[in-house]
Amino acid sequence: MSDGPTVVAMSERVRLLVWMPTRTIAPNIVMGELSSTGKTISVEYLDTQYRLDADEILSGGSEQRSSWCFELYAMDRYLSIYKQAQEAGHQSASSQVESLNLPYPTHTVEN
Repeated sequence: MSDGPTVVAMSERVRLLVWMPTRTIAPNIVMGELSSTGKTISVEYLDTQYRLDADEILSGGSEQRSSWCFELYAMDRYLSIYKQAQEAGHQSASSQVESLNLPYPTHTVEN
């Protein structure tokens, strides 16, 4: 038995959650590409290319670049950040969450 989380990969593309921790704005979902060595994830966001540490991201951690936080996409995490952003804007978060059409994650972390 191994220690720590196990990553279950579903593809070489990695769906990521991008958000700004210092501002209450809704998070974005982007696709990154796992490198051939599996050491980095390359993602373009707002016309900027980022190379993220794949081990950190795929083990459930996050990477901070400029003001942006990148982490492995999970529906529950997206909804948590989304609701916080909506509540901060004094909008009805519950009614808007119901209308979201969220994609499935490409990878999951099992503890």
